[in-house]
Amino acid sequence: QKTPDTVMGVALALEETSGLTKIVVDTTEFGKILGAHIIGPAATERIHVWTSVRRAEESARVMAHQVMAHPTFSEVFRETLLALDGDAVHIPLMMQTGRKKAS
Repeated sequence: QKTPDTVMGVALALEETSGLTKIVVDTTEFGKILGAHIIGPAATERIHVWTSVRRAEESARVMAHQVMAHPTFSEVFRETLLALDGDAVHIPLMMQTGRKKAS
């Protein structure tokens, strides 16, 4: 799942809208997080979140429900993981992997 930083409120507020966060997840029922790419503003400030996520060895769906500070660049990890099930708030539905039907 890839998430452009342009959808995050803090990126818009700071006019730092270029960047990308990509999380590679095993598609089996376990949903193990295999890797991540962090490109853009505050990438070095976001690496600690990725390190914690990876070290916890929890599934992507468990990590998607962890509390993240708002507004921050780091919350893009939670949004990206929520998009696996179509539950992200700041990502357009058409960009989410687990697209839900409009009600």
